Amino acid sequence: LNGEQKTGTSAEFIVTKNGTYTIEASNRSGTKRETITTEVTNCVNRNDNKEELFSAIQIGNVVVITVDGYEVTIPAGFAYGTSSNVGTLSTGLVITDHVEEVTVGGETKRYSNGNEFVWIPVDKTYLTVGTTSYAMAEISSGTNYRGKFYAIGIRERGIWTSYDSPQAFNYSREPVTLNSYDVDSAGYLSAINMTASQFTTEIQKDYNAMIASVKIYGGFYVGRYEMGQGINCSKLGVTPASAYDGCTDDDTGEGALRWYGLYDNANNYTNTSKTATTSVVSSMIWGSQYDAMINFALTGSDSSKVYATTNGNHAGSSKKTGGWIGSDSINNIFDLEGNMFEWTQESYSTNFRSLRGGYFDWGFGASERSFNYPKMYNSEAGSRVSLYIK
Repeated sequence: LNGEQKTGTSAEFIVTKNGTYTIEASNRSGTKRETITTEVTNCVNRNDNKEELFSAIQIGNVVVITVDGYEVTIPAGFAYGTSSNVGTLSTGLVITDHVEEVTVGGETKRYSNGNEFVWIPVDKTYLTVGTTSYAMAEISSGTNYRGKFYAIGIRERGIWTSYDSPQAFNYSREPVTLNSYDVDSAGYLSAINMTASQFTTEIQKDYNAMIASVKIYGGFYVGRYEMGQGINCSKLGVTPASAYDGCTDDDTGEGALRWYGLYDNANNYTNTSKTATTSVVSSMIWGSQYDAMINFALTGSDSSKVYATTNGNHAGSSKKTGGWIGSDSINNIFDLEGNMFEWTQESYSTNFRSLRGGYFDWGFGASERSFNYPKMYNSEAGSRVSLYIK
């Protein structure tokens, strides 16, 4: 379809905008071909059957808009949702780094075909989210911040209550260096051009900067979709990146991005974005950001999906991002319950980092917290990118 190739007796293509599409089919030998051209005029949002429309890309400085009575900052280099399904806090305010203009009957409409992110509002003063009275972070020492975590998963509900202490829930904490792996004796950090001391300094610096931004702008952005490969950091209809793709595994020789490669990819979004924006900083989602995202979701119309276990992709293998129609979308954030486990920067103990949400082979809920060794290469573990405004 328009240059995108697939093999087999049938093929599914995800179309994100109206336009003219050419489909060419051939047999295995390529001797028999058939070409069809079709016009798509009703490309719609799959949740409410309405078009998703956006503003023009904002050039220059940040733009502050009022949404549902709240001020939301749109970073330079992004367009924001203007139709109700992508332009309100209750449904999830979406921004995109690339739009395409289509003029039909004299009317110009803008559709996203870039990386998309959803705004998570946070109280500037108290760092609280939704209806909770708990802050997402606190001062640990001097001017350094540390994350605060909450037992809000399916298995934790009714067993534990929300925890303030970064180490109260099975030693979960951030930012932190894992003594077992981040010392880089096996070369995990050097594979992404970092030393152990640089890593320890950077994660604390990055966390402090993220919280400082939240206190100025009143929120942060999370990827609408799970992180894809290459420049597809939060895009509809792409193959999600996993801890089994990319770099060289010193132990087996098989492909393995692992936690470290996913971390590196997430940090480098601003260098590979089509708009080359310098108004935001990207990272692998922090555990405290994930909890903030879930607490925000619990206040919206999709709150019942937070603890659901049968929505989304549980078909036994990963699918392209956003492909599970309707069911696995919470406040416009897709694939939280199914498709891929999502690595965070949170540690679960001295040996493990935390994975969040569910995946394609088991019915965990969107809020679930599990764990694994960051050295593990596995096809079910991906991640999600977050952005904060500079």
